[in-house]
Amino acid sequence: MVKRYEAASRKVLEVLDLPMDTLVHWHFDVAVGWYVNIKGHTYQVVMNDELLIDQVIEMKIVRAEV
Repeated sequence: MVKRYEAASRKVLEVLDLPMDTLVHWHFDVAVGWYVNIKGHTYQVVMNDELLIDQVIEMKIVRAEV
């Protein structure tokens, strides 16, 4: 399983044109799907039918005040 995350992390870094030694934190949310945190930024990772990375989209997290 770790190998799959390593390959996916490399692909995300390649798409974002970041150094390959950059730390990638993977997360999953039912509403959003897979997303990553990299250097204080959050990106949604969109995959195709073969579960290959299709798009990496920057997300803006808005926290509501209560």
